[in-house]
Amino acid sequence: MDIQTLKRQIEVMNKNKICVWGTGNMANAFAYHRFTYIDDFIDNDSTQTGKRFYDKRVLHPSQVTNWNHLFIIIAALSKEKIAQQLQSYGLTYGHDFLNYDDLLEPMEAAVIEEQLARNINSIRNRFIKEGSTIVFNDHALNDKVENTYYREWIPKLKDESFLFIHELGGKTKYSLDGVPILELPEALVRNLYPGNTKSCVVKDEILRAVKQKSYMDEAVRHLRYKNKWLQPAGEYLIIFYFDKYIRSLFEMVRPKRVIVRTSFDAYHAMLIEICHELKIEVIHTEFGVLSGTIVFEKGGEMGESYPTLYSEKFAQLPITREEYNIAGTVWSYLQISGLNRNKQDKNGFEEKIIGRINKERPTIFYAGQADWGSGIQPYTNRTRQYHSPVFSSSIQAAIYLSKLCEKNNWNYIYKPHPRMYYEEGENDLSPITIRGDGIGINYLIDSSDVVITILSQTAYIALLRKKPTVLLGYMQLKSKGCAYEAYSENNIEKAIMSAIKDGFSKQQQEAFQKHVAQVLKYYVYDDGAERKLRFGKEMPSSFAEIDDLPIILKNKEI
Repeated sequence: MDIQTLKRQIEVMNKNKICVWGTGNMANAFAYHRFTYIDDFIDNDSTQTGKRFYDKRVLHPSQVTNWNHLFIIIAALSKEKIAQQLQSYGLTYGHDFLNYDDLLEPMEAAVIEEQLARNINSIRNRFIKEGSTIVFNDHALNDKVENTYYREWIPKLKDESFLFIHELGGKTKYSLDGVPILELPEALVRNLYPGNTKSCVVKDEILRAVKQKSYMDEAVRHLRYKNKWLQPAGEYLIIFYFDKYIRSLFEMVRPKRVIVRTSFDAYHAMLIEICHELKIEVIHTEFGVLSGTIVFEKGGEMGESYPTLYSEKFAQLPITREEYNIAGTVWSYLQISGLNRNKQDKNGFEEKIIGRINKERPTIFYAGQADWGSGIQPYTNRTRQYHSPVFSSSIQAAIYLSKLCEKNNWNYIYKPHPRMYYEEGENDLSPITIRGDGIGINYLIDSSDVVITILSQTAYIALLRKKPTVLLGYMQLKSKGCAYEAYSENNIEKAIMSAIKDGFSKQQQEAFQKHVAQVLKYYVYDDGAERKLRFGKEMPSSFAEIDDLPIILKNKEI
């Protein structure tokens, strides 16, 4: 059933409105081609109440006076909880509400083939230069700072043309002054997949094609880990047709290079492999390791970035006394301002932490990662080599550390990554575990004696706030002399004990200030956001400039 049919049906059910529950990315993607049939939006988030979404009202549930007059479409990640909430109002599934995927086209090969053909044909009717740089970065279309950066950067790259791919679906907040933006076919939109897979069947040849290529099979595992509600058949269809779509797109545009934001997404990991196969240059981009910066690099991200791969050489890069002193000024600014790329929670939960901490004992804080967005999952030999040599998930490390802290009578705080809204095995955490969900990262760091992470950028924030930090995985701080490092299970307890005993030593502080100076001089770019202190490199005036760091690091004289 589609939304047009639903609109006709509710008229004979004495219901006069269709409302979408949700105002996030999923609701945005769903409403994009259907907003004319939607009357209002509903969201439990009171900060959205009274706002306009697709020029419709956003209501809080408390404002609804008669639920029986509404038909609700749930378009949010927490659909089970919302369904329970609607049932508490006396509503029933099917008669009074549905999930968004009940109203999507069936996920069938013929439907997807048709969508792909329409999408590729649409390119022929648009002026897109052969040899363009294709950018897979929805953040640049929805974040003001990054959008402004690209608006200023693209005109400086003379004789270069661009095509942006909009993967998330829905309206973008910002445009790019005439730069073409191409939407993915709806069946492949990241905020909507798997579409309606409840009755889909995957042909044997598609299953074989996916399983025969390791990067596609890994992508299936990635989707399965991240989207636990996916029907198995849907995973194979999505991956098979994304591969087919990208190859068709590349055949038509013949890109000179591809810029990818966050390399570990299932789509992006596939995209990178296809580029390598077709000998298309890949540039990785992400937030810089210091708040207020952005990075472009050709090696990879995190454990595959040049500062990690060439960790010892990076630590030897020359800096002047003036650059060292400037790094100290930047360090002080970031520490005092608390500048952070993410909004810091302030909701009164801090008292729960204070009440459970025994101040006579050391407090250990462990910050989790988004496993599927940081190279940890799916866990492969590559993961073990470049990212996490000991643990295959954030929760596995959390459980191990909880029991270690219980054994040593240490306080233990665990904050999962906000996007890891469900982790299998949480019940195995030691009862001493204090959850840090919903509490600002700066507060948790300041409340602890030692900070631990596998590879979260929380490590940089902790060092900026002068807390001893233990790394369990590989990232840009590897072998820089400013953190305790434990890359085997046998060394973890010893590293934590050393961090408790010696703290953030003077030697580590000097090494970190030197590292900040090297990062600012050789690695990160100023993101251009409004702030009192400017730092980081100026935006590159050509793509060749992005080659500077690998050329320097590969120089044997360093």
